[in-house]
Amino acid sequence: MTVSNSVFSDDAFFVYGLCGLLSREFLNDFFIVFDLDCQYADEDLLPVPEDKEVVAFVSNDIAFYKAEKFGMPHVLDKKSSVQDILDFFLLKRDSGAYHTKRNLTQREKEILALMSVGATHQEMADKLGINYKTFYTHRRNLMLKLGCDNRICLQNLFLQR
Repeated sequence: MTVSNSVFSDDAFFVYGLCGLLSREFLNDFFIVFDLDCQYADEDLLPVPEDKEVVAFVSNDIAFYKAEKFGMPHVLDKKSSVQDILDFFLLKRDSGAYHTKRNLTQREKEILALMSVGATHQEMADKLGINYKTFYTHRRNLMLKLGCDNRICLQNLFLQR
């Protein structure tokens, strides 16, 4: 049995909870919902019909920046209260919108995008037209902002999501 044709997540609790809260029919008729903490974060997203609104749920900054990369206009925090989620879906209030802990610069976002496709350090520096030492400075700033102790931790953030 398909729970919903418009909620994409590997987390069954998320899908059942959202469908239970808002009804499968309501979601299927008006929305496409992505859980960007799951596998869909690194894949090309499905073509979205123009008559449906796209909503992304995230629980961390990495997933938020992926939503931003895909151009998703509505990004909700998975930790939002039930009332905030209802307010968004029923009243179009952004009360449950995700807020990043640290703001990344445009260059840092570009580096994240390149890291997510598996570019090497040298390829990233060449593509961005910067010196490799400048690249390392940007990467260090990313690690600090995202709470990573080392570059392996930073890379694992992409592999886990």
